Amino acid sequence: MAITDLFKQCGFKIQLKDGKHIEMFVQEANIPGITLGQMDIGWQAMKDKRTGDSIEYNDFTLTIILDEDLKVYKEIYNSLILAHNPDTNTLEVQDNLFDGYFYLLTNKNNIQHTLHLFDAWIKNIDDIQLTHTSSEDEQITVTMTICYNYFLFE
Repeated sequence: MAITDLFKQCGFKIQLKDGKHIEMFVQEANIPGITLGQMDIGWQAMKDKRTGDSIEYNDFTLTIILDEDLKVYKEIYNSLILAHNPDTNTLEVQDNLFDGYFYLLTNKNNIQHTLHLFDAWIKNIDDIQLTHTSSEDEQITVTMTICYNYFLFE
């Protein structure tokens, strides 16, 4: 009987390529879910269900560990703010699209799978919670949500 290596829950890294190349210490991430739409077809006294004609990808969510200089937070903040053109009061979102690569690693930290996010953009970055009651060793994190058109496993 062959023994299969189990999927390692904590082996991953992220790379966002938008001209600046943002590097982050990621504490948590998700492999996004997919929903295939459905059609309800009415027929006499019952509804019949059929496969729909659309597919929807769930958002890609990252929990990022922050450094003392808030470097990653400031880069993301600047990216979101720079999308806003104060002269025309419009968002220039097209300039902020990038490709993202989420690498899943083996037990030996080699890349096993690559999740390629196409035409991605940063949807939001959550609040940074600060408190006096946490220990000094506790890491400060922030959650970021990335939307994209589609992804492929490479």
